[in-house]
Amino acid sequence: MKKFLITSLCALLGSLAVFAQVPTTPSVPSVNKGKYTDYTIQESGFWWGGELLGGVLANELSVYGPIQAQVIAGYRFNEFFQLGGGVGVRYYINNLYRKSRSGIAVPLFLDLRGLMISGEYRSVVPCWSLDVGYTFNDGVMFSPMIGLRFGDEERHHFILGIAYMGQHSVFNVEGILLKGFLHGAMLKLAYEF
Repeated sequence: MKKFLITSLCALLGSLAVFAQVPTTPSVPSVNKGKYTDYTIQESGFWWGGELLGGVLANELSVYGPIQAQVIAGYRFNEFFQLGGGVGVRYYINNLYRKSRSGIAVPLFLDLRGLMISGEYRSVVPCWSLDVGYTFNDGVMFSPMIGLRFGDEERHHFILGIAYMGQHSVFNVEGILLKGFLHGAMLKLAYEF
């Protein structure tokens, strides 16, 4: 599992250098070309996002396949730092040994995110995020992510990334409750506006 995570991380970081574009100077529109829009007023303010995650989490007892959907709202200070809060629903495909036999968990978390380099004149930019919070029916969780942000618009873009998920949980082994730790890799697809 560690080799898979390290290989995935190296592949993603290598792709950041390939997809990051060289900045170009913007052309100044003339009167005949159309209306000029100043996007600097959109560099800060409130934002919303929706995310889907799927992957593999494991511990010494079993391997779990969670699928998660979440909504995040927050404030954008600049392109390098955004702060928000989110709530989601996680379903464990394999629910063996978990204390909650429903397979459902509800994460409530704080979200920090931003860009690694300026995206002013780029359509593909490397980005990061960190989710820290509590998952009902599980416990404390954290999830750092690195990925790529796609889109030219200041406020509308897609994010594709690889996240590490660390999750405290309680396990039921033959009627005995044991505390443990789940960890693994998740693929994150997101839309931000």
